Amino acid sequence: LYQQNTLRDALVAGINLNIFNQHCDRVRMANIAQMVNVLQSVILTEGAKMIKTPTYYVFKMYAVHQDAQLLETDVENALYSNGNEAIPQLSVSSSMDAEGRIHVTICNLDPNNGADINLQLEGVKVSKVTGSIITADKMNAKNDFDNPDVVTDKAFEDVAIDDNANAVRTVIPAKSVVLLEIA
Repeated sequence: LYQQNTLRDALVAGINLNIFNQHCDRVRMANIAQMVNVLQSVILTEGAKMIKTPTYYVFKMYAVHQDAQLLETDVENALYSNGNEAIPQLSVSSSMDAEGRIHVTICNLDPNNGADINLQLEGVKVSKVTGSIITADKMNAKNDFDNPDVVTDKAFEDVAIDDNANAVRTVIPAKSVVLLEIA
């Protein structure tokens, strides 16, 4: 069941992990059944060679939600339409870790358009925001043995804190998974 893993698979992984996190009161544990060289693998091997897939980087990114407290999110969301079908453009989940840092994971499912984000944080004064992003030029971009770093996590720095320090503004690029860490 070997299958190449693409940016599309990273978005699917992010959506599912957001759903699991949003329902953590009922979903106590979830596992990826395929780890190496099969459907939705995190690692692909060929002889002595090994590459990390886009799904690997999503799992790495979402590790911040483990053992954290789910935070309620209220998302005003546009729709992404393709033909007669439409889905929410964004999938979002957030949590707070033991040190008080807020982690917000956002998947922009629209392959063509960015999404303006204005995160209003009740009762929080923001002093610092850092982020990481997984994206590529094409939805079917992949890591292969000749080009192992086409789809990886990179720093995401295009984030602004509003003057009152209770909101964060950014644009989530098309076809991307973003993690914002708010302190």
